This record gives sequence, structure tokens and C-alpha cells, in this order.
Amino acid sequence: MTQLAEAGFDELRGALTGTVIGPGEEGYDDARRLWNAQHDRRPAVIARVRTAEDVSAAVRFGVARGLEIAVRGGSHSMSGASSVDDGLMIDLSELNQVTVDVDARGPASVAVHCCAISTPRPRRTVSPYRPG
Repeated sequence: MTQLAEAGFDELRGALTGTVIGPGEEGYDDARRLWNAQHDRRPAVIARVRTAEDVSAAVRFGVARGLEIAVRGGSHSMSGASSVDDGLMIDLSELNQVTVDVDARGPASVAVHCCAISTPRPRRTVSPYRPG
């Protein structure tokens, strides 16, 4: 890894609300590990994004540096496509928020990596067909 790439990590860290992990840093091996252990890839940098803005910033960072980009959702890609050697892995595991506007009684906004286990139980049931 070049010093330019390492220096860029600080720029990426400043652009994200999520975590940026590089080789040799705590948590790197766990963050790069895939469900299919046949694929042992080592990204140059891992961006654990928390918002849509983080995703955009990470993609811009990778494109500006000519990095190959892989997106990790649940890390269940049989082909190993959710990681990359010497490129940028965008990890969506922390993109798991649920937003409900109870007053508007509109649809909920559910982030891409949200699952039933991480979805909070509502304090009350709200239905557009009856008073809440």
C-alpha cells in the first residue's frame, strides 16, 4: 500500500460518519471476512457507512483514486463479489436505520441492511385506517 493511499484514509475518515478501517488496524480481519471463506480478499480500505451520504462520499473517494469498489451487504456472496483485493470495500452492515413519521402516517423508510432482528418494536401500533 502506498503512502498516498494511507494519507487518503484520513480524508475518507473526515468525510464519513461511519468507520474507516485499513490493513493492520483493529477489526480489519473481522471486517474483511466473508461468509464464503473460500474468498480471502484484502481490501486496501474498508468504509463502514452509516448514511446514504457516507455511501456517496465513499464512492467518490474510490473513483477519484481509481480504486476497484466492492459493496458488502450481508457478506453472503458465493462468488466473493462483496470484497476486493487492494481496493475499497463499502460495508453496509451499519446502514440499518428505520425511520417512521408517525404524524404523517406515511410509509416507513428502511435502510438497506435492516433486518427484523434490528428493527425496533413500535411503542404503539399506527394504522392509516384507524386512529393511532
